[in-house]
Amino acid sequence: MTRTCIYIELWIMVIIL
Repeated sequence: MTRTCIYIELWIMVIIL
């Protein structure tokens, strides 16, 4: 579950960039 949250955070950062 925690890894999923981290993946979501990474995706958000990529989208922002």
